[in-house]
Amino acid sequence: MEVLSKRKALDFRTILFLNIALMTFLIVSGKHEVLITSFSISFIVLIISGEGKSAVKFLGFFAILLFLHVALLKLYMTVFHSPIILFLEMIIFLLQRICPFFMLGIAIRRSKNLGEITASLERMKLHKGILLSIIVMIRYLPAIKEDFSVIVEAMKLKDINLSFRYVFLHPVNSIGYIMVPMLFRSLKTTEELSCAALVKGYDCGEKRTSYFNVKLTRRDMVFMAVPVCALILSLKLSIF
Repeated sequence: MEVLSKRKALDFRTILFLNIALMTFLIVSGKHEVLITSFSISFIVLIISGEGKSAVKFLGFFAILLFLHVALLKLYMTVFHSPIILFLEMIIFLLQRICPFFMLGIAIRRSKNLGEITASLERMKLHKGILLSIIVMIRYLPAIKEDFSVIVEAMKLKDINLSFRYVFLHPVNSIGYIMVPMLFRSLKTTEELSCAALVKGYDCGEKRTSYFNVKLTRRDMVFMAVPVCALILSLKLSIF
């Protein structure tokens, strides 16, 4: 029997659509107006998902990044023409554009469980291979943090402290210490997740039933149409 999810958050398909829309506009345009509009959309989605504290933290972080970006750019263009400043400005530029996607990712993780996500994807009539790949990827993302913590603790037992100072002084060794065990653990984890997906019948050719009756509501329709209109309008604006 299907039941309608009581969550007030947006449907997974809506957040997925917003991810694609933001990615498209941020790739097409490097304007501050588009960036601020993209952040505002992600901020509202995070608020609706019940993550007010996380939204405020991201707001402060984004404001600092925006200030540093403008300050370093003006400093480079008017006073100090140094490649170091240009390099720092480029890093901040990338962090600003990654920020909205982190916020949407948190909204998905905190407001949706794997059952709702699977039901939403199945409504999109995706190929089974694509569906399984997305499900395994979403399920594996939380495991990355746990794997990293295990690796760091294992390195400490071998008297290797993967601190920020050590990573800065020995970048090549640090990559080897982290990436090699991470790859081996990821192979084992993805194999286990794939087996679990097969046990649950994701590869079955018949139509699967779901506990969640996911539907696109009027709110979802609004959040698909209004952000796109706002992003198109931001291409025309010139505040900075």
